[in-house]
Amino acid sequence: MASVEYRNVSKNFDQVKVLHDINLTINDGEFVVLVGPSGCGKSTSLRMLAGLESVSSGTILIDGKDITDKHPKDRDIAMVFQNYALYPHMSVYENLAFGLKMRRMDKADIDKRVQEAAAILKIEMLLDRKPKALSGGQRQRVALGRAIVRKPKVFLFDEPLSNLDAKLRVQMRSEIKKLHQTLGVTMLYVTHDQVEAMTMGDRICLMDSGYIQQYDTPLNIYNEPTNRFVAGFIGSPPMNFLSVQRKNGGLLLGKNAQPFTGYDIPKNMEKAEIGIRPEDLLIAKEGASATVELIEPLGSELYIELNLAGESVTGRFAPDLKLQPGDKINIQFREQKVHCFDLESGLRCPN
Repeated sequence: MASVEYRNVSKNFDQVKVLHDINLTINDGEFVVLVGPSGCGKSTSLRMLAGLESVSSGTILIDGKDITDKHPKDRDIAMVFQNYALYPHMSVYENLAFGLKMRRMDKADIDKRVQEAAAILKIEMLLDRKPKALSGGQRQRVALGRAIVRKPKVFLFDEPLSNLDAKLRVQMRSEIKKLHQTLGVTMLYVTHDQVEAMTMGDRICLMDSGYIQQYDTPLNIYNEPTNRFVAGFIGSPPMNFLSVQRKNGGLLLGKNAQPFTGYDIPKNMEKAEIGIRPEDLLIAKEGASATVELIEPLGSELYIELNLAGESVTGRFAPDLKLQPGDKINIQFREQKVHCFDLESGLRCPN
């Protein structure tokens, strides 16, 4: 096991700067997820750690040792890719053993490591098969096994579940998390899927446009987002945002400037944007008037799209709620769950 540290790491492609002075520390044995939209720099960050991309400036350390300019084979890392990268003419056993053979390991040691990895991943019965005879999930397990047999200090995952169907992705998320608990090895996992990030990571590094927006535990990122981008990226359905302004001592909500009580923005602000998650919208006897526009039943809950003060919001409600499109209801917010964001900077207002 090992810690990983990025110190003021930047990356340029010609004149385009894609990473801006990244500072990031992953503790020994920690599972950290790098997440963000396409082009945010998460895969580039991983590839620089693996030695597949050069570092324009800054330093990368593994276990306190500078590996910035080391060859990939000298970094003691193993990487699992999106496309599995299995040798089609080799059996599962041969795929697992190939990297160890290239390192000229003893045959008995190779067999021991392959059998151990196969047992962990429950693929012992597949060792004689070729990749074409495997399902997508089985191929992904073999790709994981090829990394496990290396016994590296750090595991790197570059969107490994993107090619799987939705049901299998959920299953493999669980298996990778269990694998981390079993091995206790430092893992960095790149994804664009915020659900994967929330369910898998000990900590999440949320990136956008080459900058780290927030680095924290999943719950802290969900409940205490640093800025509007973080608040809107994490959560499904996403956080609702509404414009607000203060006038004559009261608060006006949304494009329609509807009077609203039960919440106030900081005294030094005249205008702001507030964010409220779908589960924190409450139907009440009194509150802001809203019109039901769309109902999405999910069995265990309802997603209801509302027109609230001229703006579209989504609420998450109990499945037995009897409403129809066009119905009028009154909405209140869970006051302690409302987030205020500065219009210019996008930063969350102080509590």
